[in-house]
Amino acid sequence: MEISDWIKSQNFSNQVNIKFAGTNEDGEESAAFLGRAMLGALFLMFVILLTQFNSFYQAAITLSTVVLSTVGALTGLLITGQVFSVIMSGLGIVSLAGIIVNNSIVLIDTYNRLKDDEVDPIETIIHSAAQRLRPILLTTATTMIGLTPVALQITIDWFGRSIEFGGLMSAWWVPFSTAVIWGLGFSSLLTLFLIPTLLALPVYLKNNKENLEKRFFKLTESAK
Repeated sequence: MEISDWIKSQNFSNQVNIKFAGTNEDGEESAAFLGRAMLGALFLMFVILLTQFNSFYQAAITLSTVVLSTVGALTGLLITGQVFSVIMSGLGIVSLAGIIVNNSIVLIDTYNRLKDDEVDPIETIIHSAAQRLRPILLTTATTMIGLTPVALQITIDWFGRSIEFGGLMSAWWVPFSTAVIWGLGFSSLLTLFLIPTLLALPVYLKNNKENLEKRFFKLTESAK
């Protein structure tokens, strides 16, 4: 970063071509590959979700939690003071997608199954979230607990009956496990609160269509 700033401050000729090689070049290639892999995974997920739910809106809701989970992963790396590793942190963010999509599918599929049996759609959404609360929390908790020793750099040798703290190999997996733990915890909150809210949004807009149109008409009249 300092070298890049120094180069920008210099008045080099246009004929001078500066290129960073070595680790920097490898990191940029890895970042580009992971970016393409993430976009490809999101596209395939969207196609599969669209065929399962038969709804663009529900498929978009599910993918929104995958995208927003990146915020939780990056926040976790910032809080714990971990350096963002293009390979390991990026791999952790990509790996999050499978677990997050599974939690969202469980909740939305339950809603689609119950909405034909109940009259009030809002009650259906609440019942769906209540029924899927325990499976989602159990899936999230077991994954986070299982990765906690890796994030704390704890290596357990079951055959040698020893526990090692701060090993070289365990340090390599810290950015990966940290991104998964924090991203999964944040996305689980989104699954339990954001998805029911977004499912109820079309119902709310439909029930309050007349009131919203009146408010919009009053705002346009007052603006004139």
